[in-house]
Amino acid sequence: MKYKPLVLLLTLLVSLSTAKQFDHFYRRNTNSYSKTCISSDASCWPAQSEWDKLNKTVHGNLVVVVRPGETCYKDSPHYDPQACKTFKEGYYDDLHRESYIGTMQNSNWEDCEVGDSCPIGMSFVLPIFIPRSVPTCSQGALPNYALNSTSTDDIATVIQFAAKYRIAFNIKNSGHDYFGRSTSPDSITVWTHPLQKKEFHTSFRPEGCTKEIPHNAFFTLGGGVKWFDAYRAAYENNVTLVGGAQPGVSATGGWLQGGGHSILTPTFGLGVDQVVQFKVVLANGKFVTTNACQYPDLFWALRGGGGGTFGVVIEATVKAHPYIEFQTLVVSVSSDVPHVMKDLFIEFARHSERWANEGWGGYLTYTNRSLNFLYGNPRLSAKAAAVSTKPFLDYIQNNKYSHFYNQIQWDAATHHGFYDFLINTMYPKKLKVGIPIHTSSRLIPRELFSTNETIANLIDAILEGLDTIGSPITSPPALQILATTPFRVQDPNRETSVQPAFRNAVWHLVFGESFKQDAPKSLKSAVAKRINKAADPVRRLTPNSGVYFNEADTLEPSWHKSFWGNNYERLVKIKQKYDPNIFFNCWKCIGWSERMWAEDKKYRCYSYS
Repeated sequence: MKYKPLVLLLTLLVSLSTAKQFDHFYRRNTNSYSKTCISSDASCWPAQSEWDKLNKTVHGNLVVVVRPGETCYKDSPHYDPQACKTFKEGYYDDLHRESYIGTMQNSNWEDCEVGDSCPIGMSFVLPIFIPRSVPTCSQGALPNYALNSTSTDDIATVIQFAAKYRIAFNIKNSGHDYFGRSTSPDSITVWTHPLQKKEFHTSFRPEGCTKEIPHNAFFTLGGGVKWFDAYRAAYENNVTLVGGAQPGVSATGGWLQGGGHSILTPTFGLGVDQVVQFKVVLANGKFVTTNACQYPDLFWALRGGGGGTFGVVIEATVKAHPYIEFQTLVVSVSSDVPHVMKDLFIEFARHSERWANEGWGGYLTYTNRSLNFLYGNPRLSAKAAAVSTKPFLDYIQNNKYSHFYNQIQWDAATHHGFYDFLINTMYPKKLKVGIPIHTSSRLIPRELFSTNETIANLIDAILEGLDTIGSPITSPPALQILATTPFRVQDPNRETSVQPAFRNAVWHLVFGESFKQDAPKSLKSAVAKRINKAADPVRRLTPNSGVYFNEADTLEPSWHKSFWGNNYERLVKIKQKYDPNIFFNCWKCIGWSERMWAEDKKYRCYSYS
């Protein structure tokens, strides 16, 4: 068997203990796991009559997936100028994109990395001359069919059909996934978008349990509910939910099952810390309710083991918290002198562990010309928040480099309720989507914030990585610090399966680099490799830490350890129990192997060599 050179390299990098254990799992299941069938193979791909029969069985809810961009191509049977105009007008907005079955939030995952694309001239990266052919629109990495249904029986039917014919299978709601794990070519998708249940409870007893959970408020959210709607429902009931920053992110999908960080996480914990019950369709088609009393091992796995791995989540019930007064601070500083910005970055780091302990959460973006951040705190009064942030604001105004700043702006505010903050401050600053991007990341442990020397070493490592990325034909390099770790909210009984290093981290660090959608394969490959290399300095500095599964590097080395630490082996055993044939499989998820990349055409769009 010949392996791609990069496959061999990654395999060698995997920690030996976990690699050996998983390879045994994969080989033991070789007779059960079947490589997927592709549509060009008439010997296995179902005849149209079989698809028609499936559609009838699922009550007409099987949808042929069409890329919205096809409506912009005059030679396409789906050409529709008005539909094209509508799609383009909302192209960069996640609430708009999540309403389509045939989109991902980052458009590189709609495409096959080998160039199977559908550009419509919307890339925000300025066009640079790159020889290319006349663009065409193709299906790319999107599925052929999708189920648009609320019926668990319909979902089970599609699972059984996909297993019978060896059709690649995906679970998707909004398509927020930096790994492209909710789509694949020549596949069928269960689109959870129609599952819009939102129920508020003042008490809750999980099924099979004898006692109510000692908490005052809960929400049951369907598998298709996005955070924008969940937050609004919480506002209407005068409570607060811990959720994602982007309004179009699914409340119960990959965000939650992979851990789920929030600006509220430093105070209330991760998304997985809020869950008290899931309802799930398993690989065998069985619909089960899982919580601390029923299927407790599966419940543990779903709280951090990753989306698209253990089943199709139909709904989740989560804790809601009381109404909050939310203190915020928005700061923007710029300078043309890089070492001046580095000095300010170091000063910011000096306050970060203290801020984490006080309950501050938020987001910072940094370049060698600017530092911008948005922080919030539900624990402090306006007066206490001002005392907390005064030393840093004083430093901005009075340090030896202050006269080099081109711009100094800040605004402190009190928001009456979390929804008020979201609508008036957070959402106007939300990230653009629809942009091809690769990311790498690292969880930065508290030990690196203990002395001036460790902080200086950390900032040097981060800036070394930042210098690695970016080129004249891609966007400027991006660095983001997310103060969204559960630093104050520990898990002493290991009730969740999320990477344990998350709870020792002060920062979640993310590098990103984007590119034009119709860029050649060589450029896309170069971006992926640069972004992987960017994280190497902080990887070397934090050998015992890890990364956040949902916002990581597609080429992450030692990914078993990086994503789950010592939870990995237990997760593998639970995977064996509930999905022995590895029906649910996705890129570097529990149950995945580098051999699948080498042998299974489901993963042919992950081409970086």
